[in-house]
Amino acid sequence: MDLLELTKHFKNTRDPNYFFESEEHLEAFERLKYAVESEEKLAILTGEIGAGKTFTKTVFKISLDTTKYEVVDINDASGTFNQILYDIVGRLKGETIMKSSNYRTNLLKRLFEEELTKIAVEKGKYLVIFLDDAQAIGGTNARPSSKKAHLEQIRLLTNIDLLDKNLMTIILIGQPELRKYVAELPQLEDRAAPPYHLNAFDFDTTQEYINFRLSKGGVSGIFDQKAIRLVLSYSKGLPRRITRMCYVCLFVAGNFGLDTVDDRIAHIVYDDFKSGNRRWEKD
Repeated sequence: MDLLELTKHFKNTRDPNYFFESEEHLEAFERLKYAVESEEKLAILTGEIGAGKTFTKTVFKISLDTTKYEVVDINDASGTFNQILYDIVGRLKGETIMKSSNYRTNLLKRLFEEELTKIAVEKGKYLVIFLDDAQAIGGTNARPSSKKAHLEQIRLLTNIDLLDKNLMTIILIGQPELRKYVAELPQLEDRAAPPYHLNAFDFDTTQEYINFRLSKGGVSGIFDQKAIRLVLSYSKGLPRRITRMCYVCLFVAGNFGLDTVDDRIAHIVYDDFKSGNRRWEKD
């Protein structure tokens, strides 16, 4: 068994073929689907860094029927409300609308409303806006009060409708602190579908996830249970970190000419990640 060949199945990509349908991620997917199909004004998905929020968003976005939905995906919502709205309007219009130094909130809102109406009336589509890293809205160093002010501006966009028909769903995706900001804005929370938080994997799910990735190479059971427990300890159950450690474990074991990853290999990699001593290059 060439373990080095298996490392290609443990790269941190957002290839939908590697989307692991854990209970948590399937539930997150279904929550997003419900919010859009029910035409909720807002949806909220949170999780720790590396929990799979953006991967879930990517798979859900791909699933949307482009004949029914117009999609705007803002991968970095760390700007001000004006900057975010500028990006949204520019993408809807398919052009640069003005120099960034000339942002004007009222003008941007008018242009946005015009584009939203075109999407609904002329194209007969429903708009879905993804705002990723929404916990950083207003800037990574902005005060909580400032972040909440920008989130309130996002909420006000949902006031735009047509004959009492909702025209869009805004999906806020972010780290756990986003939940705190939303909870302190009841007027925003009241407009949102039930929020969902992606929790970390337990041991059983971690083992299933590793074997899911291995199955792409036609194998399973390469990692013994002691090794998986070390992977879980390092990763804290977060898929991105699980994938990263497994990649290095397979790389090290493959270079040693081994057919499996046991706790000795996992310890070497675990210590390397924790200390930076790169012990595996010496042993």
